[in-house]
Amino acid sequence: MSSPEPIPPPNDRRSSRASSNAGLASSSLSVAAEPSDLLVVGGPPSSPSPLALRASNSPSSKRRKSRIAKLPPDVHLLEYISPCDSNLICLICHSPFDKPVQLSCEHYFCRECLDHAWDAQQSTQKTCPTCRGRVDTTREPLPVPKILETMLDELVVKCPNTKSGCHWIDQRINVHDHVMLYCEYTLVECPDYDCRLHVSQKDFHKGCLHYTVGCDNCHTSMMKKDLEVGVVLSVH
Repeated sequence: MSSPEPIPPPNDRRSSRASSNAGLASSSLSVAAEPSDLLVVGGPPSSPSPLALRASNSPSSKRRKSRIAKLPPDVHLLEYISPCDSNLICLICHSPFDKPVQLSCEHYFCRECLDHAWDAQQSTQKTCPTCRGRVDTTREPLPVPKILETMLDELVVKCPNTKSGCHWIDQRINVHDHVMLYCEYTLVECPDYDCRLHVSQKDFHKGCLHYTVGCDNCHTSMMKKDLEVGVVLSVH
Protein backbone atom coordinates (compact mmCIF):
# COMPACT_ATOMS: atom_id res chain seq x y z
CA MET A 1 0.00 0.00 0.00
CA SER A 2 1.49 3.30 -1.07
CA SER A 3 1.78 6.10 1.40
CA PRO A 4 -0.40 9.21 0.71
CA GLU A 5 1.28 12.26 -0.83
CA PRO A 6 2.14 14.97 1.67
CA ILE A 7 -0.21 17.94 1.75
CA PRO A 8 1.70 21.12 0.68
CA PRO A 9 1.87 23.93 3.18
CA PRO A 10 -0.50 26.91 2.65
CA ASN A 11 2.31 29.21 1.42
CA ASP A 12 3.71 26.82 -1.21
CA ARG A 13 2.90 28.83 -4.40
CA ARG A 14 4.54 26.33 -6.74
CA SER A 15 1.97 23.59 -6.13
CA SER A 16 -0.94 26.02 -6.38
CA ARG A 17 0.45 27.39 -9.66
CA ALA A 18 0.89 23.86 -11.01
CA SER A 19 -2.68 22.95 -10.11
CA SER A 20 -4.01 26.12 -11.78
CA ASN A 21 -2.00 25.38 -14.94
CA ALA A 22 -3.37 21.88 -14.97
CA GLY A 23 -6.87 23.29 -14.69
CA LEU A 24 -6.25 25.65 -17.62
CA ALA A 25 -4.87 22.80 -19.72
CA SER A 26 -7.91 20.65 -19.05
CA SER A 27 -10.26 23.54 -19.86
CA SER A 28 -8.42 24.27 -23.12
CA LEU A 29 -8.73 20.63 -24.10
CA SER A 30 -12.44 20.76 -23.49
CA VAL A 31 -12.68 23.90 -25.63
CA ALA A 32 -10.70 22.28 -28.46
CA ALA A 33 -13.14 19.42 -28.39
CA GLU A 34 -15.80 21.78 -29.71
CA PRO A 35 -14.81 22.68 -33.34
CA SER A 36 -17.33 25.51 -33.48
CA ASP A 37 -15.65 27.25 -30.53
CA LEU A 38 -12.09 27.30 -31.95
CA LEU A 39 -10.36 30.68 -31.75
CA VAL A 40 -8.00 31.98 -34.45
CA VAL A 41 -4.81 33.17 -32.79
CA GLY A 42 -3.56 36.50 -34.15
CA GLY A 43 -6.71 37.18 -36.20
CA PRO A 44 -8.59 40.48 -36.18
CA PRO A 45 -11.12 40.97 -33.39
CA SER A 46 -13.93 41.16 -35.93
CA SER A 47 -13.43 40.53 -39.64
CA PRO A 48 -15.56 42.68 -42.02
CA SER A 49 -18.38 40.94 -43.76
CA PRO A 50 -18.25 40.32 -47.54
CA LEU A 51 -20.91 43.02 -47.95
CA ALA A 52 -18.75 45.57 -46.10
CA LEU A 53 -15.71 44.67 -48.21
CA ARG A 54 -17.73 45.08 -51.41
CA ALA A 55 -19.03 48.46 -50.26
CA SER A 56 -15.54 49.73 -49.38
CA ASN A 57 -14.29 48.83 -52.88
CA SER A 58 -17.26 50.24 -54.76
CA PRO A 59 -16.78 53.23 -57.13
CA SER A 60 -19.02 55.40 -54.97
CA SER A 61 -16.83 54.73 -51.93
CA LYS A 62 -13.68 55.61 -53.87
CA ARG A 63 -15.36 58.77 -55.09
CA ARG A 64 -16.23 59.77 -51.52
CA LYS A 65 -12.58 59.60 -50.56
CA SER A 66 -11.73 62.18 -53.23
CA ARG A 67 -14.60 64.59 -52.61
CA ILE A 68 -12.35 67.32 -51.18
CA ALA A 69 -9.53 66.96 -53.71
CA LYS A 70 -7.85 70.34 -54.27
CA LEU A 71 -5.64 71.74 -56.98
CA PRO A 72 -2.27 73.20 -55.93
CA PRO A 73 -1.69 76.86 -56.83
CA ASP A 74 -0.10 77.70 -60.17
CA VAL A 75 3.02 79.73 -59.40
CA HIS A 76 2.86 81.44 -62.80
CA LEU A 77 -0.58 82.88 -62.01
CA LEU A 78 0.30 84.40 -58.63
CA GLU A 79 -0.16 88.13 -58.06
CA TYR A 80 2.89 89.81 -56.52
CA ILE A 81 2.69 92.72 -54.11
CA SER A 82 5.63 94.61 -55.64
CA PRO A 83 7.42 94.43 -59.01
CA CYS A 84 9.89 91.56 -59.18
CA ASP A 85 13.60 92.00 -59.89
CA SER A 86 14.28 91.41 -63.59
CA ASN A 87 17.03 88.95 -62.65
CA LEU A 88 14.35 86.66 -61.20
CA ILE A 89 12.25 86.61 -64.37
CA CYS A 90 12.17 83.62 -66.74
CA LEU A 91 13.02 84.63 -70.32
CA ILE A 92 10.36 82.26 -71.70
CA CYS A 93 7.23 82.79 -69.57
CA HIS A 94 8.24 86.30 -68.35
CA SER A 95 7.20 85.43 -64.80
CA PRO A 96 9.27 84.85 -61.66
CA PHE A 97 11.08 81.52 -61.85
CA ASP A 98 9.36 78.30 -60.82
CA LYS A 99 11.86 75.50 -60.09
CA PRO A 100 14.65 77.38 -61.90
CA VAL A 101 17.57 75.72 -63.69
CA GLN A 102 20.55 77.11 -65.60
CA LEU A 103 22.53 76.18 -68.69
CA SER A 104 26.28 76.37 -69.17
CA CYS A 105 25.77 79.61 -71.13
CA GLU A 106 24.47 81.10 -67.84
CA HIS A 107 20.90 81.58 -69.01
CA TYR A 108 18.21 80.72 -66.46
CA PHE A 109 14.75 79.27 -67.08
CA CYS A 110 11.89 77.57 -65.29
CA ARG A 111 12.45 73.85 -65.62
CA GLU A 112 9.01 73.30 -67.17
CA CYS A 113 9.50 76.20 -69.62
CA LEU A 114 12.84 74.78 -70.73
CA ASP A 115 11.34 71.32 -71.28
CA HIS A 116 8.56 72.79 -73.42
CA ALA A 117 11.09 74.76 -75.47
CA TRP A 118 13.17 71.64 -76.08
CA ASP A 119 10.08 69.60 -77.03
CA ALA A 120 9.43 72.10 -79.82
CA GLN A 121 12.95 71.70 -81.25
CA GLN A 122 13.04 69.25 -84.14
CA SER A 123 16.72 68.41 -83.91
CA THR A 124 18.06 65.86 -81.48
CA GLN A 125 20.73 68.41 -80.56
CA LYS A 126 19.19 70.78 -78.01
CA THR A 127 20.05 74.47 -77.91
CA CYS A 128 19.56 77.33 -75.48
CA PRO A 129 16.22 79.08 -76.19
CA THR A 130 17.95 82.47 -75.78
CA CYS A 131 21.40 82.35 -77.38
CA ARG A 132 20.92 79.16 -79.46
CA GLY A 133 24.10 77.71 -78.04
CA ARG A 134 24.38 73.94 -78.08
CA VAL A 135 23.51 72.14 -74.86
CA ASP A 136 25.01 68.95 -73.50
CA THR A 137 21.87 67.26 -72.17
CA THR A 138 23.94 64.58 -70.42
CA ARG A 139 25.01 67.13 -67.80
CA GLU A 140 22.60 70.03 -68.28
CA PRO A 141 20.48 71.71 -67.05
CA LEU A 142 22.41 72.60 -63.90
CA PRO A 143 21.10 73.53 -60.44
CA VAL A 144 20.92 77.24 -59.62
CA PRO A 145 22.65 78.92 -56.66
CA LYS A 146 20.80 78.56 -53.37
CA ILE A 147 20.59 82.33 -52.96
CA LEU A 148 18.37 82.51 -56.07
CA GLU A 149 15.89 80.00 -54.66
CA THR A 150 15.84 81.90 -51.35
CA MET A 151 15.06 85.19 -53.10
CA LEU A 152 12.19 83.55 -54.96
CA ASP A 153 10.78 82.01 -51.78
CA GLU A 154 10.77 85.42 -50.07
CA LEU A 155 8.72 87.16 -52.76
CA VAL A 156 5.43 88.42 -51.26
CA VAL A 157 2.26 87.27 -53.03
CA LYS A 158 -1.49 87.38 -52.63
CA CYS A 159 -3.68 84.33 -52.18
CA PRO A 160 -4.91 82.95 -55.54
CA ASN A 161 -8.43 83.20 -54.07
CA THR A 162 -8.21 86.96 -53.48
CA LYS A 163 -11.09 87.69 -55.85
CA SER A 164 -13.27 85.25 -53.89
CA GLY A 165 -12.66 87.13 -50.66
CA CYS A 166 -9.40 85.87 -49.14
CA HIS A 167 -7.12 88.60 -47.77
CA TRP A 168 -4.04 86.42 -47.15
CA ILE A 169 -0.66 87.97 -48.09
CA ASP A 170 2.65 86.26 -47.33
CA GLN A 171 5.87 84.92 -48.81
CA ARG A 172 5.60 82.70 -51.86
CA ILE A 173 7.09 79.71 -50.05
CA ASN A 174 3.95 79.54 -47.89
CA VAL A 175 1.30 79.84 -50.60
CA HIS A 176 1.04 76.10 -51.28
CA ASP A 177 0.28 75.19 -47.65
CA HIS A 178 -2.13 78.11 -47.34
CA VAL A 179 -4.18 77.10 -50.38
CA MET A 180 -4.14 73.35 -49.71
CA LEU A 181 -4.66 73.42 -45.93
CA TYR A 182 -5.96 76.70 -44.56
CA CYS A 183 -7.70 78.89 -47.14
CA GLU A 184 -11.47 78.85 -46.65
CA TYR A 185 -12.02 79.99 -50.24
CA THR A 186 -10.23 77.08 -51.89
CA LEU A 187 -12.62 75.24 -54.20
CA VAL A 188 -13.54 71.66 -53.36
CA GLU A 189 -15.96 69.23 -54.95
CA CYS A 190 -19.59 69.62 -54.00
CA PRO A 191 -20.61 67.31 -51.11
CA ASP A 192 -23.60 66.10 -53.17
CA TYR A 193 -22.41 62.91 -54.93
CA ASP A 194 -24.59 63.66 -57.95
CA CYS A 195 -23.17 67.17 -58.43
CA ARG A 196 -19.99 67.77 -60.42
CA LEU A 197 -19.58 71.46 -59.55
CA HIS A 198 -17.43 73.05 -56.83
CA VAL A 199 -17.98 75.05 -53.65
CA SER A 200 -15.71 77.00 -51.34
CA GLN A 201 -14.17 74.98 -48.54
CA LYS A 202 -15.97 77.14 -45.98
CA ASP A 203 -19.35 76.19 -47.50
CA PHE A 204 -18.72 72.45 -47.76
CA HIS A 205 -20.76 71.71 -44.63
CA LYS A 206 -23.81 73.49 -46.09
CA GLY A 207 -24.43 70.80 -48.67
CA CYS A 208 -25.12 71.41 -52.35
CA LEU A 209 -25.59 75.09 -53.22
CA HIS A 210 -26.01 74.61 -56.95
CA TYR A 211 -29.73 75.20 -57.27
CA THR A 212 -31.77 78.26 -58.21
CA VAL A 213 -33.59 80.39 -55.65
CA GLY A 214 -35.94 83.29 -56.37
CA CYS A 215 -36.68 86.56 -54.61
CA ASP A 216 -40.37 87.31 -53.99
CA ASN A 217 -39.73 91.07 -53.97
CA CYS A 218 -37.56 91.67 -57.05
CA HIS A 219 -38.55 88.46 -58.86
CA THR A 220 -34.87 87.69 -59.56
CA SER A 221 -33.48 84.17 -59.71
CA MET A 222 -29.92 83.23 -58.88
CA MET A 223 -27.90 80.24 -57.78
CA LYS A 224 -27.74 79.59 -54.06
CA LYS A 225 -23.92 79.69 -53.97
CA ASP A 226 -23.92 83.15 -55.62
CA LEU A 227 -26.46 84.33 -53.08
CA GLU A 228 -24.14 83.15 -50.29
CA VAL A 229 -21.23 85.13 -51.81
CA GLY A 230 -23.39 88.25 -52.12
CA VAL A 231 -24.36 88.07 -48.46
CA VAL A 232 -20.72 87.78 -47.39
CA LEU A 233 -19.63 90.73 -49.54
CA SER A 234 -22.45 92.91 -48.23
CA VAL A 235 -21.42 92.16 -44.66
CA HIS A 236 -17.80 93.16 -45.37
